[in-house]
Amino acid sequence: MSVATPYPILEERALGPAQRRLLLGSKRNTAELPMQRPGTVLVFEVGGRHQAYREGRHLRGVEDDVVGALSVSIIDVRERPIWVELAIPSDSAADDFLVGVCFRCRVTDPEKVAAAGLFDIVEPLRQQLYQDSGLVTAGVDYPIGLINAFRSYITARLTSLCQLNPPRIEGLSVQLSAVRVATPDQLRDYERQVRDGRWRRRVTGEDVEWLEELSAKGSEALNVLAISRGELSAADAAVRAHAAEAERQRIGIEALRMLHEDKLLDRIPIDATRLVDSIIERVTGVSPAVERRQGSTAVRSIGSAADDDSDGAPFIPGDHDAAN
Repeated sequence: MSVATPYPILEERALGPAQRRLLLGSKRNTAELPMQRPGTVLVFEVGGRHQAYREGRHLRGVEDDVVGALSVSIIDVRERPIWVELAIPSDSAADDFLVGVCFRCRVTDPEKVAAAGLFDIVEPLRQQLYQDSGLVTAGVDYPIGLINAFRSYITARLTSLCQLNPPRIEGLSVQLSAVRVATPDQLRDYERQVRDGRWRRRVTGEDVEWLEELSAKGSEALNVLAISRGELSAADAAVRAHAAEAERQRIGIEALRMLHEDKLLDRIPIDATRLVDSIIERVTGVSPAVERRQGSTAVRSIGSAADDDSDGAPFIPGDHDAAN
């Protein structure tokens, strides 16, 4: 735990007797006094009481309280955030939840603060929080891995506690500001390894379900994955796509040739284009109808050539030349 900065008393200094001067009365050398910092007041212990100097001007050393003072304190009167650390056991003796509770603190009575000698209010605040017996056992039902659930619970409990029974320190206003639960380094490292492993499985293709979904999108999606991993260049991907398109055209032409040779087109009332599309999709796993909607003209070109043939027969390379 880090060493706390003194608050609200920043400094306390004992003072010796003031100098006696003939005919002019006593005077204290102002060099004996600590330098007053912005946002602070000086409180003098004099005559069994504490008196704050609030004049808003430099001391001359002849003021009664300054001359007769036995000590002087510098009190910080600005509002300050004060963090209190709590160690709350989890369900395992090996782990504690480290809870940080922040309070907004402001001095309302510097004389009382000086009289109490409050150099540090962290420990008094911690002890008052621990007076809630349920707070010490608040984490026994939570494994350290359920730190997020514990965060929600302990925040609600401390908020309710400080609303019903706020910490009290004489001379100060104390209000709850925030609650934080620190993630242990070991848990953070473990969760980071789990996360990185999950990402690594995706990147290396070990996530079978993810690959299946990607494969269902077709060869183009797989090519994009290969390009992103540096396993395939854009030029090679274009060559692959061109070769795949050429193969689909070849299968479509072959299907038309077979139908024409067997004279099935004349005897069966079928849509030749749809039949060829079905054959291509069954053989290659790619739907030409979908590709046509995306701008592909492979099978459409075949159908256009058939419509332009003067005798109404489908255009078959070889057969058309023979007829001529």
